[in-house]
Amino acid sequence: MCPAGVSMSIRAALTAGLFSSGRLLSLRLLCLAALLISAYLAWSAIRLQPVIGCSGSELIDCEHVLNSHWSKVLGIPVSVPAVGLYATLLGLLAFAGRPAPPAFQRLLCLVLSVGFLTAGWAAVWFIGLQVLVLQHLCPWCLAAHTCGLLLSLLALTSTVRPFGRVPLTCAGLLLAGSLAAVQWLTPVPATFEVIVPEYARGAAGSESIEDFSPFGAEEFRPQD
Repeated sequence: MCPAGVSMSIRAALTAGLFSSGRLLSLRLLCLAALLISAYLAWSAIRLQPVIGCSGSELIDCEHVLNSHWSKVLGIPVSVPAVGLYATLLGLLAFAGRPAPPAFQRLLCLVLSVGFLTAGWAAVWFIGLQVLVLQHLCPWCLAAHTCGLLLSLLALTSTVRPFGRVPLTCAGLLLAGSLAAVQWLTPVPATFEVIVPEYARGAAGSESIEDFSPFGAEEFRPQD
């Protein structure tokens, strides 16, 4: 057990730092916003429905981003683990700022800080993919990533750093990097484009493509 003076100093330091009232409110609001956005994206992905207010254009195209290879990890939409992360962080924040043993407060501060930095590094990864690889942007995704970046910034600028900035940053980078590595190593599935013959395109009525195709079925050609 810690002496009473040490216990009070740890509690006071945490209260004045990461768990201060103003910072704690900001953390909760950012986690809630990221959770709601991620939940909406996960719901849309599972139901195979387009997101609202994001029509395709040369730059803004949610469908291009959300249907790309980089929108999934191990076949699961990346918004699903994002929901788990932000829900966990929001739940842990419910215990922040309350009277508790110093050991619990230090552990809570550690887990939250690593979680915030993981969200920040993941945001850097996915924003980079949209800008450099996909060359299309998804405003819904960017909104969630912005929340992750702000959470990591609040964690890094906290006056309480009992574990040091470098170890916390490396821990978050390791977790986010693991997700990025899994995506990078996952083979891109083959996709196909349906080629309809010219004489079949002009067919009217209820006649099917098979009636006009010399092969009796659609012709498939792998996309480049």
